[in-house]
Amino acid sequence: MVASIIVTDPKILRRIYLDEECFVPKYPKWSEVFVGSGCVMKIADHKSVHRLMAAPISGEALSNYVDYMEKEVVKCLEEWSSMREPIELLNEITSLYFKFIARIFLGTKVSGYSTQQLERLFSDMDLALLSIFLLICLDLLSTQHSRYTTLFFTALKALKEVEEILNKIIEDKRRALERNEGREELCQMEAMIEATDENGAKLLSNRAIIDMLICVFHGGNHTAGHAAMWVLIHISDHPHVFQKAKIINETLRRTTFVSQTFREAKANVNINGYIIRKGWSIPIWHRVVHMDPQIYSDPQKFDPSRWDNYIPKAGAFTPFGMGKLYCPGNELFKIETAILLHHFLLHYK
Repeated sequence: MVASIIVTDPKILRRIYLDEECFVPKYPKWSEVFVGSGCVMKIADHKSVHRLMAAPISGEALSNYVDYMEKEVVKCLEEWSSMREPIELLNEITSLYFKFIARIFLGTKVSGYSTQQLERLFSDMDLALLSIFLLICLDLLSTQHSRYTTLFFTALKALKEVEEILNKIIEDKRRALERNEGREELCQMEAMIEATDENGAKLLSNRAIIDMLICVFHGGNHTAGHAAMWVLIHISDHPHVFQKAKIINETLRRTTFVSQTFREAKANVNINGYIIRKGWSIPIWHRVVHMDPQIYSDPQKFDPSRWDNYIPKAGAFTPFGMGKLYCPGNELFKIETAILLHHFLLHYK
């Protein structure tokens, strides 16, 4: 049994995130479906890998997709409002956000059938792994072990199909690029395929690209979709709040969907007089930090005004993590959700 040290203090959280030599990502076995083969983590040029994931979804590059996102949001809101029966808001938002991330990373020339398959399979993985997480939280694994096994293999089966679809898309794209055919100006997969290291050799194998795409699709679809759903719920309950940045920040604090991340100690480390041993697991509980009454007064209350002229100390607000593995999709989430909020507030309730 591996010992665990749970981190809920902002200063220690910051120390562990930023000390990349002593603490490395190490997730529970059941969640490794979304880490893929792990070969991306073995590439020496981490900065280039992170840059390839972040390039199209941060900074000025996002402006290339704003018009597309706005048109899709307007279209979806019109469709939702015309439904005679109640809609499943989470499913609709995750589907919308999946279109965004697929457009950015796969381009426009991948068949609609393939993207629909990918969306369905990611939904299957998400549901299976969320159910496993709930079984663990409720301490039901001992009585529901067969259920756990079924869910885990459901996720693995969906993952295998995702990998096969993505591998075919990558191979088709490689062949097209070799023939100098079908090049797209805005398709990040092409940049991944053509990326080279300092010696001019190809930086990423198909396997590495697949792992990267699994990460961005999961974060850009499942995690972002849940957060955006709660943004709409909170704004419906607090219609007097119109400053979108405050609403988004308060939602990310109050409803921290990525409740924890995991690190493993690679050496014995002294923190505040206590020794964390090599090999120990370190769950970082972001939700506990975000709900700490010593940091946020009346933390259960949804109060966007708490962000008036407030800049949290390092480690006190980490919905997107920190350090080298800071989530590259944070700007994409804020823009796509601001667009959704803008049109929702203007025309709907």
